[in-house]
Amino acid sequence: MFSIKKIVLFVLLIGWVSACQSKKQSTTALTPPSNNKSLPPGNDPQEKLVLNGSSKWKADEVSTNNVNNLQTIIKSHTAGNDRSLPSYVSVAGELQTGLNKMVKECRMQGADHDALHHWLIPLIAQVKQLEHSGSVATAGTTFAAISHQVSRYYQYFE
Repeated sequence: MFSIKKIVLFVLLIGWVSACQSKKQSTTALTPPSNNKSLPPGNDPQEKLVLNGSSKWKADEVSTNNVNNLQTIIKSHTAGNDRSLPSYVSVAGELQTGLNKMVKECRMQGADHDALHHWLIPLIAQVKQLEHSGSVATAGTTFAAISHQVSRYYQYFE
């Protein structure tokens, strides 16, 4: 049986894919069968995020501004003293709002866009996990993973 969390995540991912795909000229699905080895970077769900050769991927200003906003939310929570479960749930809500804005404003195309998907999909899942954490320990671990994932943007995109 499907849980509400899985249904909500599925609906969000479908909406995000639809919004981004409508901007692309390609009809490549976000998560095609993993046995297709001729996929461009970022489209195979089994593929790891890597640099574009020896260079960073090119991100547009809107995407970078949205990631900077996510980073600000993380820094604000980190600077605070409240490490309660309600605080983590609250920061998950703020991060989700930031992700929704990022998805809505998505205008990138091509291989750079595909690489961005590869970075973003794990982040979306981590924020959902934080929102539904059952303990402070789990929330703290998940928040640290989110912080690490957001910082990876600056390692792979310019």
